[in-house]
Amino acid sequence: MIETLENGPQSFESEIIVKNNKKIWVNLSLKHANIGGADRIMAIIRDISEQKRAEKLIKQSELKFRSIVESSPMGIFLYQLDQHGLLMLKDANKAASKILGFDLTRAINNEINQIFPNLKYTEIPEKYKKLALHGGYWNTQQFNYQDDNIKGAFEVHAFQSVPGSTVVMFVDVTDRILAQEKIRQSEEQYRSLFDQAADGILVGTSDGTIQDANKSMQKVCGYSMKEMAGKSVNMLFSEDELKQKPFRFDLLKLGKNVITERKMRTKNGTEIYVEMNTKQLADGRLQAFFRDITERMRAEKAIRESEAKFRAIFDQTFSFFRHSRHPRPHNRREPARA
Repeated sequence: MIETLENGPQSFESEIIVKNNKKIWVNLSLKHANIGGADRIMAIIRDISEQKRAEKLIKQSELKFRSIVESSPMGIFLYQLDQHGLLMLKDANKAASKILGFDLTRAINNEINQIFPNLKYTEIPEKYKKLALHGGYWNTQQFNYQDDNIKGAFEVHAFQSVPGSTVVMFVDVTDRILAQEKIRQSEEQYRSLFDQAADGILVGTSDGTIQDANKSMQKVCGYSMKEMAGKSVNMLFSEDELKQKPFRFDLLKLGKNVITERKMRTKNGTEIYVEMNTKQLADGRLQAFFRDITERMRAEKAIRESEAKFRAIFDQTFSFFRHSRHPRPHNRREPARA
């Protein structure tokens, strides 16, 4: 109290015990007062238990949030605008340092362009400033950045935490981008081989629904891809052909290749002979190669017919010579003797 008289009003916070041994937090304000011409010390006690509970919850929430931030696999930055409108790095989690490959604790309280010098050639700093000032959300699936220490592609999400501050969350997607590029190149290569293949190729579901057809297949059957898509492969064969040679989906499901020679019905109604080589792909779809063997079948038929004619001529010739070598005996009469 003497200190109060000497140094002016004082304020204290303390936990006290009241009735029923209940503990409460109070704020005790002491100040000098002149009452009736006498110096007095006035004490004002205010119950701040709810305030303390709220502060405790906020602190627990902050600790929980901090724990989440530190355990997050995403890099997290907290930027704040200073009095000069510069975007200053105020915090960074461990993942951010790990992703970028250097200790960011040394960069705390530095301006964004000092930490990442080549950002000044991009729209990023201005976007972060606008978020800090006006709120909102911004993201990009791929932001490419390179300087003397960093090179990579990043997925970035940014938003205002409180007015004047921007939270930035990011992950390194360099490997994913490279993998996607390899897949794209592989798909382009496959598509090129698919379309340039001399044989017709169909790709479909496990029940024979057509999903894709290369140019050779479209040329052979006369149907465009649009006309075949979503339809059964049965459309290419007559009912009689399918009855005589049903598709062996059972063998395909066992991982076996099925090769058959069939009569395929084209769009204009003509029938051609094809060799159909079908297998199941790794993803469960079916792939069938069609080779037009009409000319081969015609040639084989012509050979068979030629062989049959040759055999007939040979048999007739052989029969002629056989009869010529063994003539039938004739009854000749002896001349009459006198």
